[in-house]
Amino acid sequence: MIKTINILFSNQVSLYCYNSNNILKTVNNTNLIISKALLKDISIFGLKNNIHLNLLLSDNYLSEEHKSIFKNNSYSVTYKLAHNKLAHNIDDTSSILVYDLSDEFDFLLSKRPIKYSNMVIRITKNRLNSILDIFSKVIEIADRVNFIHVDLPEYTSSEFDVYKKQLEQISDYLSHKIFALNYMELNFLTDRLLLFNHNNCNAGIDHITVGPNGKCYICPAFYYDNPENNFGDIYDWEIPNTHLYEFENCPLCKMCDCYQCKRCIYLNLTLTGDVNIPSKQQCVLSHIERNASMKLLENEFINKNDFYPIYELDYLDPLDLIKGTKSISLDDRAKHVANILSAPLKNYNKMDIIEAIYKIEPMMLTKIKEILCNGNVRDSNGIR
Repeated sequence: MIKTINILFSNQVSLYCYNSNNILKTVNNTNLIISKALLKDISIFGLKNNIHLNLLLSDNYLSEEHKSIFKNNSYSVTYKLAHNKLAHNIDDTSSILVYDLSDEFDFLLSKRPIKYSNMVIRITKNRLNSILDIFSKVIEIADRVNFIHVDLPEYTSSEFDVYKKQLEQISDYLSHKIFALNYMELNFLTDRLLLFNHNNCNAGIDHITVGPNGKCYICPAFYYDNPENNFGDIYDWEIPNTHLYEFENCPLCKMCDCYQCKRCIYLNLTLTGDVNIPSKQQCVLSHIERNASMKLLENEFINKNDFYPIYELDYLDPLDLIKGTKSISLDDRAKHVANILSAPLKNYNKMDIIEAIYKIEPMMLTKIKEILCNGNVRDSNGIR
């Protein structure tokens, strides 16, 4: 069920997700601005269907006229920080600020007058070794920081090694400034500590995007990749093969406990050819983050009882369990996956879990008994 519509106000918007700047050039030859008539139609559609609107702006303010159009809607605003003037004068602390990392970043940090709730930093592989330095400054101006790897498809073992070391250094930094965990959210480190199920992007399931041309897309990246690759307009649209976007139809992801992973549909399609098969780069990145979160739990100042346990793994890609040096039998794989996915249930007793299963799906207990009890007869000494 679609809960949010992302609205691209122009084709100059800096995305808040995985998307290479090279892709933007295919559209940015001309400056296309969304019409006010289309914005009004989207507003009405949102009101009728109780849909939240996410307004994606470039380096322009949300005008009073725009505010008037959406005055009755539930909406949020995402800004692209392109000019110092804009960056210093956004006084809506609830806005999401997207910044493509450049040499001006330090200047922006030093001039920011207030603290913001959410900041997205799009980082390239040549700046990976600057993550700790950037983080140590951003921690003072934002409650939540998201690092997005815009050229992830180009990552090799070298980039991943640098990223792993940077996360280790950030963990050490936090160990000396542990109070930061009380208010600081980091998509690459603290998110996994608080999650017990996958918290993926869910493009095409929970949200869609409307481009400045009025066409509908799975997410903004699909618009920038090819504006012709749409599935209708705001007046008449239908997502083809929508079941493929559902988590339950992603076999590799169902074997994984990297709950913070965004399971990017765009990256899946561009790197593997299928929307429901993740690329190795995405899996390795997410496991490095997962493992860094696990190491953070070892900090003596952290009360482990406040977080769900994370078990140690000897692989960075779930596909390795199926083929490769880490491959194991189907039965062993089932035991392993069941163990890591059930970690958040560790402190619940057996009957609480069985009761929850019955409340959700009574027939599930029947299926479980067919697997466990078929052919076994229980006597006073156990099962024989």
